[in-house]
Amino acid sequence: MTNKTTKKMVKLPLNKAKSAVAVAIVGMAKIPSEMNQIKRFFTDKRFAGHPISRLLRRLFEFKRMRELAGLQIAVVIIAANLFIYQPALGFDQDAELTHLSPELISVTTESAVRLPLDGYKINQGFNPLHHAIDFGGSLGDPVYPIMKGKVELVDHECFSYGNHVIIDHGNGIKSLYAHMSKTVVTEGQEVDKNTVLGTVGSTGFSTGPHLHLEVIDHGQNINPLSILKAPNSI
Repeated sequence: MTNKTTKKMVKLPLNKAKSAVAVAIVGMAKIPSEMNQIKRFFTDKRFAGHPISRLLRRLFEFKRMRELAGLQIAVVIIAANLFIYQPALGFDQDAELTHLSPELISVTTESAVRLPLDGYKINQGFNPLHHAIDFGGSLGDPVYPIMKGKVELVDHECFSYGNHVIIDHGNGIKSLYAHMSKTVVTEGQEVDKNTVLGTVGSTGFSTGPHLHLEVIDHGQNINPLSILKAPNSI
């Protein structure tokens, strides 16, 4: 075997060794970058939470998506205000006050009617999307029935009405008091207009302390002001 052949055989393993070392060096150089990516995965809020939440966060990183979403939200808010706070659009609130059944007129004439709270402040009125009156109040204010009757239901829900009470006034007339912080009556209990049903709260679907009052006349929600403005009311 000549010296030239021996040199080639020695050179070939050396080249492979150099290549392996080079690959190893490159791989080691990538480790910090990969570690940073792993660290970023656990610390970056964009990668935290539910998969749907992560997807929405990534989508909102794009300016165009933010602009479109902002426009859609604005349209929804404007539409909600048009329908909720402008009853003149296909809804006559004053006319609604005159639609009283004979039984309702009889009940409100013979029995004294009162406000459900000691104060009188309406946060949201009666309209096609909100079949009730929301009375503003402070947390813990006592809630009273608008008329005498019997407690039909006492319920405590995580959503919807939250802690609420339904009073049966007889003759197909009922009233509902919702979002209370607590209730202090029991089903079947006889109550009058001075009985405390519970206290003002913000349970269920609520954005702040208030009382949600519904009045039902033979299965149909009517404007509570029909009752509160009836003869002998306060």
